[in-house]
This record gives sequence, C-alpha cells and structure tokens, in this order.
Amino acid sequence: MGALMVRCPQTGKDFASGIETDPLSFELTPAFSGTIRCPLCGVDHQWSKIDAWVAEDAPSPSSAAAWSAPHPSPLPDGEREPA
Repeated sequence: MGALMVRCPQTGKDFASGIETDPLSFELTPAFSGTIRCPLCGVDHQWSKIDAWVAEDAPSPSSAAAWSAPHPSPLPDGEREPA
C-alpha cells in the first residue's frame, strides 16, 4: 500500500492526501474529483484523479491533509462535520 499524493499549486511541494491504496487499485478507480485542505499552505485546493499518484514511501496518513470527497460518508451519531 502507498499514499495517494497530490501537489500543492501554491508551493509546488507534494503531500499525502490521507488515502492509502496500491497502484493497480488506483489505476482501476474511476475518475473522481474533490477538495483537499493543503497542510503546506492552508488553502483548500480542487483536485482530481489526474492530479494524484501513489507513492510507496510517502508520509503516514496521520500527517496527511484533510480532504472531502464528492459524496462523504455519514458521520457516527453525535458527531458533527468540522466547520
């Protein structure tokens, strides 16, 4: 497994999205897009499958950015979406 990586358009540096996958699974995944909060510049960036790649030696997801998918999963009872 590796980390799904994206590049910050502000700094030009790469960061982990918080998603772990393997190269074959990622290749077989249909096109997608979403918004990701960049840990490098603090700005929300639009991104899609063509902007991402799998890195086997990337930082762990615990140090990755927060991201939002086009269809987020429901939160457990009592929990609220962060503002």
